[in-house]
Amino acid sequence: MQIKDLKFKFLCVLFMMTAAICFAASAQSNPKEQKKIIITDKKGVATKLVEYGIVYRPFARNELHNAIREYVIIERGDDRNDIEKIPWDTIQRIEITDKETFTITLNDGNKIKHGVLRGGNVVGKTEEGNKIVIHLTIETRTIEVLQKG
Repeated sequence: MQIKDLKFKFLCVLFMMTAAICFAASAQSNPKEQKKIIITDKKGVATKLVEYGIVYRPFARNELHNAIREYVIIERGDDRNDIEKIPWDTIQRIEITDKETFTITLNDGNKIKHGVLRGGNVVGKTEEGNKIVIHLTIETRTIEVLQKG
């Protein structure tokens, strides 16, 4: 085997590895399409978000890539270590009265009222591409999950 053939094979392998890494990165940055939401703050201002998630980690930057985009977390128990993850695609509406009082209405009509919504910042993008950051349990009044459009 000549050096020329080895170089060619090496370049082919390198190209395939680079393509695989790029494909994996693009798959992570394009999560499953979410339903849109309308988030209303305590002042009554409603904003439609086409992409969103909740940043639960206190020192993480409020960016979509740091956000949990699949579910909302409810804490239960005396030490609040028992958690339940409620997927966004099962939620119809979230109403927040105060920091520890909430109602989650599910698509099947059932309601969840027990526990504490884990605090965090809702981060998202509007249809115009503007970024929004709003604290879930302090500044939010309602989140309506749009079933269509």
